[in-house]
Amino acid sequence: MLDQLWDEHREGFADYFLGGFEIVKKILTVLFSAALLLVALVVLSGCSKAAPQATAPVTPAPQAIVPATIVPTTIAPTTIAPVATTTATKAPGTTTTVTTKTTTKTVTPAPVARNDFDTYLARLQTKFLPAAAAGVTCTYQFNITSGDTGLYWLKIANGKCTVGDGAVANPTLTINVGEQLWADMASGKVDGTAAFLTGKYTAAPMSNIKYLQNMKSYFN
Repeated sequence: MLDQLWDEHREGFADYFLGGFEIVKKILTVLFSAALLLVALVVLSGCSKAAPQATAPVTPAPQAIVPATIVPTTIAPTTIAPVATTTATKAPGTTTTVTTKTTTKTVTPAPVARNDFDTYLARLQTKFLPAAAAGVTCTYQFNITSGDTGLYWLKIANGKCTVGDGAVANPTLTINVGEQLWADMASGKVDGTAAFLTGKYTAAPMSNIKYLQNMKSYFN
């Protein structure tokens, strides 16, 4: 009987199972396609965010440099106005005696350096060692032949050092030298004795050449 029932409904069961299989197959196909589409969208979105953006280089505009011009300034002597001091003394009775004292003081500013060699001499003056130059009296006349050309002088006397420009009467020693050479010798870059012996600069008279040799000992 069961065999007969199976034979009668075999084709219906087969069709039922085949139909269900087709439906499942279609559902899986749709899900797989949707998954592929979702993956594609995610990849495209990531690529879009990671794409570098080109930035145009910024070139700063050149700025013109205007050289500064130093205008020499002349400082005039300053005079302090007189200060009146009044002292009143009252004598017995009604007589009053008034004494007035007036004091005037003039302040002279320090000389202003005109150029590099003036600056050098002014700086050298601040390094003077009075004890090392005790008993020394001499005047150096500098004849600068190149650089800030001109005449300059340095005087040591009575434990003091003074400097200035121009010619001086009866110098103890006259030194004919270029400004840069003298600066190099003063800094130790060039040996002064070797430069003198090879004629790169001169000093006269030779009888007072000791003042040139001792000059460095007068300053720190």
